[in-house]
Amino acid sequence: MLAFVPYWIPLYIKRMIRIQLLSFFLSLIFLGLNAHAETCSPAKVYSIGEIDPRFHLQPYEVSASAAQAAEYWAHSASFQEISDGGITVELKWDHRQERFLKSERDKRDISRARVEVLRKKEKLEQKRVVYEALLHGNSDLSRAQIVGFLREIESERSSLNREIVDFNETLLLAEKVYSQWKTSDVVGEYRQDTSGEKINVFLVRSKSHLTAVLIHEFGHALGLSHIEKPSSVMNSSLPDDYERFKRVSEVEKEAIAALCP
Repeated sequence: MLAFVPYWIPLYIKRMIRIQLLSFFLSLIFLGLNAHAETCSPAKVYSIGEIDPRFHLQPYEVSASAAQAAEYWAHSASFQEISDGGITVELKWDHRQERFLKSERDKRDISRARVEVLRKKEKLEQKRVVYEALLHGNSDLSRAQIVGFLREIESERSSLNREIVDFNETLLLAEKVYSQWKTSDVVGEYRQDTSGEKINVFLVRSKSHLTAVLIHEFGHALGLSHIEKPSSVMNSSLPDDYERFKRVSEVEKEAIAALCP
């Protein structure tokens, strides 16, 4: 835009006026853009609240996971930890964490049972090889002793087969039950009411998993809903860790932009 300047004003003054007017309009444009940028870059503060000691996590460890979660959103929003107030992040112990710990114990028991089954199979195979050698080679054992050895092998084989059947049934049942728990349990939540904003975490599989949960709940704090795409950390089904979520996805950027006026 050019401003009208009377012809009788000296040329150098005209130029100064035009430069000043141009600077004024540019500053208005910059202020407008800056105001829009601030509107589209939400700023949030949070603090670490109560952590149930049964999680065996120290406040500084939860704080570190929260800082990683804040870093994830850094290009689109600002999260800053303060000593008290803002969004209160708490770890609450209930049946979900207890059930997870039981599932971990069951997994270890199943793993040990698998090792024991394999050990017995290997031992049985060694006996079978010995029997074949006795049957077809020279031996001081009588035929009755060899037949008795065979019966011992067959008895062990029958017992082992029953163990394998029981083991497979136990494994299938455990996988079914824990798969249902994993998909149905709410591991974290963001709540806002008259008492303020709060993030409650109910299940922590690992520190990396805690970070993934906090990234997800920080997203809700920004106003994002669930995004049913595997590439999004805002998917309602969250993975066990955040390693796959190193940066904000395009679909999340679009969702945040949609929150801007």
